[in-house]
Amino acid sequence: MTDLSPEQIRSLGSQALLITFVITAILGAIMQKTNFCTLGAVSDGILMEDWSRMRQWCLAIGVAILGVATMSHLGWIDVSKSIYTNNRVLYLSTLIGSVLFG
Repeated sequence: MTDLSPEQIRSLGSQALLITFVITAILGAIMQKTNFCTLGAVSDGILMEDWSRMRQWCLAIGVAILGVATMSHLGWIDVSKSIYTNNRVLYLSTLIGSVLFG
């Protein structure tokens, strides 16, 4: 690997942030237009017996699971280093998340 100067590292960080912002803005606009909402999917299914948004939500979960499994299998990512596959229970995080999100 080549050694990067602090200026190059800052530049790469800025580029990564800009690209991330653009991608999330595009995905947010798409989700807004398609009414992609977990709460809306659950309430539509239970109250109106319309399961189309829930199917959309389940398909998104399936695609995410297959994507992570594929990237892990190809060696692109190491899921053992993720905070989501941790074998510890983070009590404070769980408590704060429960209070904030119900």
